[in-house]
Amino acid sequence: MTIGQITTATKPKRRFYHLPEEACPYLEGQRERKRVTLLQGPHVAADMSDLTLRGYRRMCDVAFSPDCVLCRACLPLRLPVAAFTPSRQQKRVLRTHRDLTCRASARDATLEQYQLFQKYQRVRHPTGSMQEMDFDAYRDIVERSPVPSNVIEFRATGGQLVCVSLIDIMSCGISAVYTFYEPNCMKRSFGIYAIVKLIALTRERHLPHLYLGNWVANSPKMAYKSAFRPAEIFQDKAWRRLEAPFLKSRRR
Repeated sequence: MTIGQITTATKPKRRFYHLPEEACPYLEGQRERKRVTLLQGPHVAADMSDLTLRGYRRMCDVAFSPDCVLCRACLPLRLPVAAFTPSRQQKRVLRTHRDLTCRASARDATLEQYQLFQKYQRVRHPTGSMQEMDFDAYRDIVERSPVPSNVIEFRATGGQLVCVSLIDIMSCGISAVYTFYEPNCMKRSFGIYAIVKLIALTRERHLPHLYLGNWVANSPKMAYKSAFRPAEIFQDKAWRRLEAPFLKSRRR
């Protein structure tokens, strides 16, 4: 089912480039290629909102989208927050995390955040390139944003930082740019809790969608995203409802 065809009255002129291919972090044996454009100019916030509607994400001052030669498995995914109802598991996660406090702040990188970021990368992504980042590179991720952004910090009783979400706030919704958390407390499900709280934040700001980046049906790392329902995927230049038959067919 088609949710909405993307149309724009005036399309800004942009230059797009392809980055060199790399090993795919989600599907073994595949190669990934990204299509990127630099975010700049007087209307950069509106440009990023338009690009987000077209399936792009942001990192620092670059918008990117998967454009792999032999694969189209990566599909941008968003949640229409007005229709969201938490599942049993998500309600249980909310109860488990009643001890956490959540605070939005300006996008200032701190050493405390960076230490948690390093720990998360070592445990969850030991072969990924991000574990090699020094503090200056991490600070670029947090602070080098040409669009309105916030850092959301989640703290346990006693003040321990356990989860951080970097978000972009646009006219089309909120985009979860990157989330990392204490990796040695898997039963706490900090990642799921962060998404539920971001859904609430999106509603509070009267915005329509929470964008969760790309989803890959056959990747165990991505399974948590499709557990939030209803969800929509960007496919064939339109946002479409993620239906159960699609999920089943993609898992074969």
